[in-house]
Amino acid sequence: FHPVVSVHFGVAAGTPGFRLERCAANFCRPLEDEIGCLPASSTLSDTGPQVRRATLPLDVIAARLSALGLPVSLSDDAGGYLCNALFFHALDSERHSAPHEAAFVHIPPDLSGPPFDFSSAVLGGVEIVRCALEAASATGGTH
Repeated sequence: FHPVVSVHFGVAAGTPGFRLERCAANFCRPLEDEIGCLPASSTLSDTGPQVRRATLPLDVIAARLSALGLPVSLSDDAGGYLCNALFFHALDSERHSAPHEAAFVHIPPDLSGPPFDFSSAVLGGVEIVRCALEAASATGGTH
């Protein structure tokens, strides 16, 4: 399986709406996972860069979400654990046989209502995927 686009979603406390992550750091916070294991290293890749940047057009996505009246922000902190690690590895071009566009979006853990509810999450999520597919088709699905 070799996708040309991947959009990842995660939850983050204190996020009032869609939080588009601009980058992922080559860092792993020493926190225990659900079964009590600690990361083997404080870095995600011994040979990788310190930071990898999102490759989907986040400004376009943010403008489209804003036009729908949805709360949106841009962030340079994808976290220090699972979300950041997933995003960092998704942006690793050497892991993919073809160019690959990727983004990571945080949403609130509570979707019960204003200013952000389940319907907002679905509406915005569909719009984010639409923007990602448009970006991929604009580059012929190869960048």
